Amino acid sequence: MNYNKEYELLKDLAKLLQKHGPESFKSLALLFSDKELAETISNILFEVHHHSELIKKTQKKLSKNKTLRSSIIELNKDDPERTNLLLSIYDKLEENKYLPTLKQIRLFCEDNALKPISARSRKSAINQFVKVMMELSSSDISSVKKLLDEKPEDRTLDGWSSIILNRKEDKMPNQTLKADK
Repeated sequence: MNYNKEYELLKDLAKLLQKHGPESFKSLALLFSDKELAETISNILFEVHHHSELIKKTQKKLSKNKTLRSSIIELNKDDPERTNLLLSIYDKLEENKYLPTLKQIRLFCEDNALKPISARSRKSAINQFVKVMMELSSSDISSVKKLLDEKPEDRTLDGWSSIILNRKEDKMPNQTLKADK
């Protein structure tokens, strides 16, 4: 069994011995001789370990998003216009100004003959969408951005209701004109 990490911890404790003095460590050793206290401290250390694992996972997720953004920024060296377009799209997707739901992202890709999105969360879908966009030329990205800037179709029940009601209202005046003649 390899105890390198434990030895490193003991070295750090020895450095603390120099800082706090031997009396502090003697009283700490006496406290550890109490089994209840030792068990409590052991539980605290396990909790600290568990929380540090959660923090590491969260940091990985955050660094993944930073990585995508930094890879977009790296394009600036070759094509600044393309970089600005991609960053604009990425930022507006993150702010929910473009395609606020996962379904809308999928439908947009499907309707515009882009690679299909297989993600199960909106965050992952944004990453997939931007990666697809990174493969396109500046003019294609500009065209997609124009489509995104247009007022999106409202495919909700309210949207369809307003479409249907507006059409009926448009037909009503025509019918009254025919009746007047």
